[in-house]
Amino acid sequence: MAVMISFLNLFLVPFISVSIYSRRHGETVTLSGTWLVRYAVFAVCNVPITYAGIYAVRFFLHREVFQESARYTVVAMCVAFVLPYVCDLLNKVFSRVGFHVEKREDAGGNIRVLSGSDACEEEGRRR
Repeated sequence: MAVMISFLNLFLVPFISVSIYSRRHGETVTLSGTWLVRYAVFAVCNVPITYAGIYAVRFFLHREVFQESARYTVVAMCVAFVLPYVCDLLNKVFSRVGFHVEKREDAGGNIRVLSGSDACEEEGRRR
């Protein structure tokens, strides 16, 4: 029984996060490299956040929660449901920092490549 619960915690719970994230962004869940990387990121992020939740339960409720228990699975599933929304929030907060490369031709017909702060200044002048 403990092996089955550990298997569910390792493989099913991150799949919930990936499917919610993909559905929010209008993507289909396919077995591709991008999907596997996203799955791995959600799996790696889910474990420490779940352990933080377990430590909170241990601190506030004074109860032991083991990784092979159903309580751990419930906490991990709650984290799995919240994690895609947290990722979207972090993407919105930190999306202002970016790198933009644009080809431009100046008056002499020469091509300039704008990057980083030059591109931001050029775009600010256009507005």
